[in-house]
Amino acid sequence: MKIILAILFLALAAQAAVERDSYQVMKEMAANLKPMIQAVLKDMPTTAPYRKIKQDWQNVLSIYDEHKDGEKCIDKVNRIIQAFGNTIRNYLKRNTNEVEKEMLRLFNQHGFEVFTDKYGQMLQSAKNPEYELNDRC
Repeated sequence: MKIILAILFLALAAQAAVERDSYQVMKEMAANLKPMIQAVLKDMPTTAPYRKIKQDWQNVLSIYDEHKDGEKCIDKVNRIIQAFGNTIRNYLKRNTNEVEKEMLRLFNQHGFEVFTDKYGQMLQSAKNPEYELNDRC
């Protein structure tokens, strides 16, 4: 059930829901993903099966440093959340291998379950005003 809730949460968060309050929740969520990913990368095994996975997570982190001309903050936040969701989705499947299970264990060790519970509840109760009025990262 937790896996289904996590997938639903990530899908909800990654939608182009541009509501002001939802937007603020998503900005906070994206900001809090970064230290979680960094902590997991630090604790990841360095063996061959983890090399591509490490690169995938480094690619997610690189989005934080990208600056695209004319990009609104909400677009960058959505790119971060979508990249996170697309990458972690591999560990939330039913038929995962040992490497994927270890990655999910590491994420849970660094607060992924608490994170999904907290932000899932916040997004569900968020209001829907216009976000473009104050679109600043």
